[in-house]
This record gives sequence, C-alpha cells and structure tokens, in this order.
Amino acid sequence: KIFAAFAPYAFVVLLPVNASVFFLTNANGDSVLNESTEEEKTILADPTVNSFNRLSMASMPAKDSRMWFHCFGVYILTGLALRYLQREAKWYTQIRHRFLTQQNDSRHRTVIVRHIPVELRSSQRLCDYFAKLYPDKVCGALCF
Repeated sequence: KIFAAFAPYAFVVLLPVNASVFFLTNANGDSVLNESTEEEKTILADPTVNSFNRLSMASMPAKDSRMWFHCFGVYILTGLALRYLQREAKWYTQIRHRFLTQQNDSRHRTVIVRHIPVELRSSQRLCDYFAKLYPDKVCGALCF
C-alpha cells in the first residue's frame, strides 16, 4: 500500500531527477557531459556503474541541489507510513473492542485492586462492596 501511494512521486519526480545527472542535453540535443563536474565525469567513466545505478540517488554528486527532491520524498514516505499505521491502529482497536465486548467472559473484565482496607479483606465483604457500587455488574470477588 505504501509503495503504491509513493510510486507516482518516485516515477514522475525522482526517476527523471536521477536520470538528469547523466542524460542532460542542451538546446541542440548535444550532451552536456563536457559541462559536467569532474565528479560526474568520474562516475560516468566508472565501468561498474550500470544503468540501475545511473538512475539511483547513488549517482548524484555530493552537495547537489537535486538531493532536495529526495529529502522531500522522505517526508512524503514518512507521512504515508504514519497515515497507514494510524489507520491500522484504529482498525485493530475496533476489532479488539468488538472481540472483548461480544464474549461474556469475566476474564475480559477482571480488575486487580490493591491496598484494600482491612475491614474489606474478605472475598464476601469485597464482593458486597463492589456490588453496592456497581449493581448487577459484579460477578464475584476473590481476596487473597
């Protein structure tokens, strides 16, 4: 999902920006390789640089202003990931709440109470106390 949402930016913006490092032409259609920096010429002359590397961020010279497109892409990708995580968390919470409320199982609504006053430290007295606070809601109480 995240890749599908980010792919238009990657293919429409990043791929041409990366390709512009090696495939720039002037108005006459001539290559501007002669106008390239020494670092670009060194990268282009490297026999290990294949077509994939020429279209990646790895082919860009250091401190190139075209890196801002990649920086902006990171923000887009982070935003998409957070959006999808938020949607999944909301979906999970809804499913979990539905599961816990559909089943009539006391384990789903068990509460541990600590520091019980001395006068309520028996199972029956504790059950009576909570039954008075929450009528028809208390299944039982266990004091140990």
